[in-house]
Amino acid sequence: TYRDTIVTQNPQPSFVINGPASNCGTFTAHFINTSTGATSYFCDWDDPTSSNPNSTAVNPSRKFSTMRGYDITLTASTQYCSRSITVPNAINIYRALPNFSFTQNQLCFPMQVQFTDLTGPAPAIQWGWNFNDGTTDSTGNPLHTFNAPPSIDSVSLWVRDTNGCVGTKKL
Repeated sequence: TYRDTIVTQNPQPSFVINGPASNCGTFTAHFINTSTGATSYFCDWDDPTSSNPNSTAVNPSRKFSTMRGYDITLTASTQYCSRSITVPNAINIYRALPNFSFTQNQLCFPMQVQFTDLTGPAPAIQWGWNFNDGTTDSTGNPLHTFNAPPSIDSVSLWVRDTNGCVGTKKL
């Protein structure tokens, strides 16, 4: 009898992130390569403007700082074959971006001013308004009465957004 065997070397790329995959600001992600059947690796960080856009380390680490989602691609190779996987939004960097507007319908004191939270892209879930006149408010869109002209940098808004990120904006 005649027997013929087909031999393949088909790598199976895979990885896990050791620790959080998202953060409110700059952080370093540590990747653990769980690929099988490969002899070399190439990790694309989805950041072409970086001076470090990829890695060939087996278990790479990388600092991420730009606010966005990163699609991470790992290519596992042998002498004969290569296979890749891409994990969309494997890493996400968030930042609270507090913003607000106000309207007034009076020109004399005491003056009522309606403040409107415009925080985004992730909406605020906690607010801390400081009107710098001894009063504060913890609602999203407060109506405040000024009894005298506010000073420069008098109104500030602190927020916590749905990602857990915090930020402050001063008027």
